[in-house]
Amino acid sequence: MDQSKFEKAAADAGTVEGKQYAVTASINAQVVLANPALVAASGVNIPDDSTWTWEDYNRTAAAITDTSAGGVYGSGAVTGDAAANLWLRQHGKTLFAADGKLGFDENDLKGWYGYQAEMRDSKGVPPASVTTEDATASIDQQGLSTNRYAMAWYWSNQLGALRKASGQELEILRPPSIDGAAADAQQYYKSSQFWSASSRTKHPAEAQKFVDFLVNSTRAGDTGLADRGIPANSAVRAAVTSKLSPADAATAKFIDDIADELGGAVPVPPAGSSAVVEVLTRYALEVHFSRMSPADAAKKALDEAKSALL
Repeated sequence: MDQSKFEKAAADAGTVEGKQYAVTASINAQVVLANPALVAASGVNIPDDSTWTWEDYNRTAAAITDTSAGGVYGSGAVTGDAAANLWLRQHGKTLFAADGKLGFDENDLKGWYGYQAEMRDSKGVPPASVTTEDATASIDQQGLSTNRYAMAWYWSNQLGALRKASGQELEILRPPSIDGAAADAQQYYKSSQFWSASSRTKHPAEAQKFVDFLVNSTRAGDTGLADRGIPANSAVRAAVTSKLSPADAATAKFIDDIADELGGAVPVPPAGSSAVVEVLTRYALEVHFSRMSPADAAKKALDEAKSALL
């Protein structure tokens, strides 16, 4: 399968143990979405997103909360698995390893939960009770959509829905890095979907030709546009960008902008990965509720996460 127009990380996303099992249909990236109206009203300047650190993010969010009207917070909670994976990757680890096991240890998780405690204490994020309600709300009722959060973490393909719900021209920002260098942020493309064909098909040549058409043809790109995310093939992406909605075009530009800042491909999640994500998020909330220290939360979360993969 020709993937010469794919960034390496996108091409590698469908491989397991060096073998190609699927081809990335389209891609997204983890982003920080900012509400410029709320930011301006706070009088706080957001740092350059290509150089800001996790500490900068926390300080900025806290300053916005402090100078904004009641009920407006600098950021929504940063407890999701994608944000955690970026944090871990920047520390030389990963959420899941290529062998299907956890890619981090207790000390790594303690550091992540320590950051949760810092954001809790700075009030850069809402109280845990508000975060819990937000997590179960529909996307049009979440804090960014209802203009209560100045910043929040989402996947890039959600920009259009969030702009529509909020009525604001939300801006795409890079997530922060440890050292303030976007090139070291270990950003990655997330495959929105994969194309694959059974090895037992009676028509392997035709199946491969069809998948090749879906990912490498501008005709297919013109039909799908950004329905499944931004095309992984850079040539197709360039060909369809002018036909995209403003939100999808902004997303496509961001995808192009970070092409030289990508880390390695994210390993395919193993069986039990959904349970692990639930565990990590649940214990992050325990820290936000101040019911557990980062150290205790890390120990218990790691034990449960290991059991989920057995």
